[in-house]
Amino acid sequence: MPAKTAKATGRPPAGRAVAGAGKAARRPGRTTAKRSLRKAEGTRPFTVFLDRDGVLNENPGLQVRRWKDFRFLPGVPEALARLKAAGARLVLVTNQPGTMMLLSTPGMIHRLHDRMQEDLDLHHARLDRIEASFTFLPTRRRKPRPGMLEDATATLAEEGFAVDRTRAVMVGDKVKDAEAGHRFGIPAILVATTHDATTLGAHALKRGVPVVAIVDGLPAAADTILRMMEGQR
Repeated sequence: MPAKTAKATGRPPAGRAVAGAGKAARRPGRTTAKRSLRKAEGTRPFTVFLDRDGVLNENPGLQVRRWKDFRFLPGVPEALARLKAAGARLVLVTNQPGTMMLLSTPGMIHRLHDRMQEDLDLHHARLDRIEASFTFLPTRRRKPRPGMLEDATATLAEEGFAVDRTRAVMVGDKVKDAEAGHRFGIPAILVATTHDATTLGAHALKRGVPVVAIVDGLPAAADTILRMMEGQR
């Protein structure tokens, strides 16, 4: 995939849809899809919160901060498209502390996410909301705290979509992702892409974090989510 990038400005490129107006629009690390959030006809909507590195894309150890280094994991765009077609709102919640370590800037991360969204558009899999925490300090937004999930929920409500926590799931590759979902009051699925399933299970048990399933990647997680949602119809 070509690695075209916008001119570095440190702020969202022209034409980016920013959530809401006023206060919400000025919060850093928060972007929203341009497309309508109307639910798919004949479906009962649900929400999937997603970690980024290790869930959507390969996790090389250091956080991915440039499009040329970004690689979707196998089957990810297609899995997201299946979820959207079934009525899902897709919300990315990602810790990106590299900005505090001078490895990246919020502008670099925003531009990467713009290119990611362009690719997902080709699969009808555009994310409805992106939240990013740009610190390694224990703020309310940094996972395992649920602040990014709470902020996304508030913004989606401003745009006319109410997140039903009984029909919402968190997907991550680390136990802190599951913990953020647990604190938010929703179940979690872990993908064994960064750590093996045995390690993830042991870590979750040690931290007392409930996990619905540990699967091998987002396509399998999507299968699990769709079965969960079908069971609630």
